[in-house]
Amino acid sequence: MVFSIPLLHTLHDAFPGAIIEIPIPNRQPLRDLMRMVGSYVRECDVHLPKPSQDPLAYARWQASVNGDPKKKFECEKKIFDKYLVGRSYDLVIVPKQFTIDTIVTAKQVSKLDTQKAGLDAGSLHMVDGFMAFADLLGIPKNLSFDLAIDYKKQPVLMNGTPIGPRSNYVIINLGASDAKKKCKPETYDDVADWCQNHGLEVVLVGSGEEYSDSQRIRSDINTVPKQGFSIDLINYAILASKARCVISADTGLLHLADATGTKVLGLYGATDPRKFAPYHNQDLIINRYCLDKDVRNISSQDIITVLEGVLR
Repeated sequence: MVFSIPLLHTLHDAFPGAIIEIPIPNRQPLRDLMRMVGSYVRECDVHLPKPSQDPLAYARWQASVNGDPKKKFECEKKIFDKYLVGRSYDLVIVPKQFTIDTIVTAKQVSKLDTQKAGLDAGSLHMVDGFMAFADLLGIPKNLSFDLAIDYKKQPVLMNGTPIGPRSNYVIINLGASDAKKKCKPETYDDVADWCQNHGLEVVLVGSGEEYSDSQRIRSDINTVPKQGFSIDLINYAILASKARCVISADTGLLHLADATGTKVLGLYGATDPRKFAPYHNQDLIINRYCLDKDVRNISSQDIITVLEGVLR
C-alpha cells in the first residue's frame, strides 16, 4: 500500500473526479493508511478473504511461505475473480501477473502490460513498478508520498496516553513478519546503549509478539504492549516524522516512516533491497540479502556505523 502512494496521487491528478477503490482484507490498519492517502481512496465493500476464511486464501498464504510465486499468483487470480465478480469500473489496474476476468471494465491493465511495453523488467523498485502504469496510461507522474496527516499533533497511544520523547530520539521497530527479518534483542540493546550515550532517547515500537524482546532492550519509552498493538498508523507516522532516525527491518512501518520524510535505516535479509528498500533512503540500508539472507547476523557495530553517518 505504501509503495503505491505516488501512483494513487498520480491517478488522482489525472482523474480528479474519480474515486479510487481498492479491494483489501478486513483490516483496520489498511483502512487507516487509505485515510492517510486521501478521501479519494476508499476500500471496496467486498473484502478479500484471510487465510482462515477461504481455502484459496489459505493456499495462497501457503504458497507465499513456501516461496512458490507461480502458485501464489494462481491463487490470487482465483480470489480476485471470485470476490470481484460482476463489479464495474472505468479503469482497472492490476499490479500482478494476471488480469481479473470477472469484472466489467472499459479498460484493464496489468503488470503483464507494463512488461510487454518494456516499462518494467521485473527488477524495478516496487514504487517504480507501480509508476510504470502512469507511463503505460500516458499520464504525468507525481512522485509524492504526501499523507493527509497533521504532523504538528503530539502522537498518542491507542489508550490516549501521549508519547513524549524530546526532539532527539531514535525509533527502533522490533516487528517483522519473519524471524529472519528480526534483529537479535542483544544487538538492538547495544545500539540503544550507544544512542543513549550520545544524547539520543530510544523509543521501542512493536506488537505483543515482540514484548519479551522489548524487555531485554534498554529504552526511554517502550510502547510495545503485552499483546496486540498500542499505537495506530497515524500516530506512528507522526512519531516517526519527528525522529532523528527509524531503525527497522523490511516492514510496512519502515516504509510508512520513509513516506513521512524522516531518515530510515533499513535492515535487509530475506527481501531484496533493490526492490524493497525504503524509497527515499535507499543508501541507508544494511544488506544481508546477497549473503545469508538473515538479519539476525547484522551486528550492532554495523548499525552504529550507519547511524553515525545519518546523525552527521
